[in-house]
Amino acid sequence: MWKALNTLSEANRIVTILYYIDNYKVREIADFLDLSSEAVESRLRRSRAILKREMLSTVNNNLSENKLQDEFKKRVFQDERMTETNFRRVAMGQSEFDDIDMHKTNFSNVNMEGTGFDNINMSSTTFNDINMHSVKFNEVGLWEIEVSNSELGEAYFHDIHLYGKGNKFERCQLNGTSFVDCDLSNVDIRDCNLSGVTVNGISLELLLDSYNKRK
Repeated sequence: MWKALNTLSEANRIVTILYYIDNYKVREIADFLDLSSEAVESRLRRSRAILKREMLSTVNNNLSENKLQDEFKKRVFQDERMTETNFRRVAMGQSEFDDIDMHKTNFSNVNMEGTGFDNINMSSTTFNDINMHSVKFNEVGLWEIEVSNSELGEAYFHDIHLYGKGNKFERCQLNGTSFVDCDLSNVDIRDCNLSGVTVNGISLELLLDSYNKRK
């Protein structure tokens, strides 16, 4: 945490330490530093964004350096009953999950870059702060899932059907992601980067433009 704090400018670092570590209120910090409350809040917002990026980078580096042993993967990941399991702060990149029930599984602070999921029930699963770059989902039950604060760049979704409530993506990097033969109706997407997203090989930008012209 201190290493991340040292990446902040001196002005932002002082405000951040006073607020989060010394527990001063915004108004007190403003008076102490002869700033407006708006200026203090602005510095805190910038600091939070920088710290989040720095801390996620640190977590991903640590996870990459502490990968799960192959024997652990064999004993745990190949179990066909993994419902309502919690995965937190583990590295499972390049793993393969096949024909497993992962209903209501929770993934948090996990590096699963390049992982493949095939013929799996992952309904009602939650993903938060996940590196899902280049992940492949093939014939996977992904209805009623929630994905937040995650990197899905160049992920691949194939033959995903919708049942029950829609899926939710919030504050995610979806740039370059591909959807093939997927039911995307009733999908809730908020504050996501959608550049380069394709649906059945057609860019999302073209699909939206065509839709708007028909209205």
